[in-house]
Amino acid sequence: MTLELYGHPLSSFVQKVKMALHESGSPFEFIMVEFDDPVGREAFLALSSMGKIPALTDTAAGRTLSEATIILEHLAITRPEAAWLLPRDPDAALEVRARDRFFDLYL
Repeated sequence: MTLELYGHPLSSFVQKVKMALHESGSPFEFIMVEFDDPVGREAFLALSSMGKIPALTDTAAGRTLSEATIILEHLAITRPEAAWLLPRDPDAALEVRARDRFFDLYL
């Protein structure tokens, strides 16, 4: 498995990434992060210095990413099957990104 998604199922940001992974057919392993467990919290902080969920480890690309929108951008760049998640037309892609930011920040 080259993709490991770290998060909690109650996080809307984690659900956003899970939905994209499922929709694109990208296989991944979901790893639950329990912040009330000191050992689990420390292990996660070693992986993701920002300490935010979701975090995605892509072993094929050799990187770990945080922030749902950045993870979606990474999928669009590195996985041809996920590229359709963002429109190819630059104007349409800007509109999608603007709506993405609006929903993430204000709703």
